[in-house]
Amino acid sequence: MSLSKKEIMSEIVKCGKDPKYFINAYSKISHPQEGLIPFDMYDFQKDVIDVFADNRFTIILKARQLGISTTVAAYICWLLLFHRDKNVLVVATKLSTAANLVKKVKA
Repeated sequence: MSLSKKEIMSEIVKCGKDPKYFINAYSKISHPQEGLIPFDMYDFQKDVIDVFADNRFTIILKARQLGISTTVAAYICWLLLFHRDKNVLVVATKLSTAANLVKKVKA
């Protein structure tokens, strides 16, 4: 299916305005058995995106294996693609942890 230039521009604008739409429509995650699959966010992950959008600074105390790092990586990707005036600082306990997040954003 081919989209017109107007439809493509409309989609770009929609993605730029709504990070949750962009992530759900265009992001993929790596599944251990199935390979790349669409990133279908859970409600709590959507809530995290809302918190990021509503607050300049956010600190998250979380458990492991919730998909928050992947959600953060997807949000960073959205920020870098659609907001040229934004900067992202990754702070972690180890360099390898921060490097892993940056690697997720690049992938």
